[in-house]
Amino acid sequence: WKIYIFLTMLQVILLLFGGMSLFDSVNHAFATMPTGGFSTKNASIAHYKSAYVDYIVLLFMLIAGINFSLHYKLMKGHYRDFFFNSELRAYILIVAVFTLLVAGDIYGTLYNNFLDAFRYASFQVVSILTTTGFVTADYEKWPAFSQLILFICMFFGSMAGSTGGAIKIVRIVLILKHSYLELMRIIHPHTITVVKLGNIPIPQTIMRSIWGFF
Repeated sequence: WKIYIFLTMLQVILLLFGGMSLFDSVNHAFATMPTGGFSTKNASIAHYKSAYVDYIVLLFMLIAGINFSLHYKLMKGHYRDFFFNSELRAYILIVAVFTLLVAGDIYGTLYNNFLDAFRYASFQVVSILTTTGFVTADYEKWPAFSQLILFICMFFGSMAGSTGGAIKIVRIVLILKHSYLELMRIIHPHTITVVKLGNIPIPQTIMRSIWGFF
């Protein structure tokens, strides 16, 4: 609760520096950390036309999508547990790859400046991936490839133990690992394979429940 309250208050202060009113800053902070996405403006975050506001909200959506137990470990000084967490690395990698794909797709067609393309692409990817729902651009007018990437983001979700929804990154990682091992088993039938998350083996009962959820 201390971490959650601290992050909410910090976002309120940073949004105030960006020119938002206190009322709007509080409301948007209250809708960012729980990844709710409700805005006091019809145009959502696009109303402010501010790169600063975009990046502050983007940063806190990204933080809200991280497992809160990892935030706790970071606060306690367990930096290795935070930075070497396999789900966190997969989360950051997915965000980076999807952002670059979308930014590359809309650069030169909708935005002549790559920084603008990166700004709008990164915001929409993180907003949809974390199931927050804030918007800074009308992505229905974006190319079909970008819309496809954003559509995929809706299913991925953020990390387990975060405030985000959808399938969650840890399940996606385990499904991909399990699929790879099953393909290897077809090629090498006598191979004994075990799905692991980091160094932790995952029982078949859990894998079955993950596939069922998927």
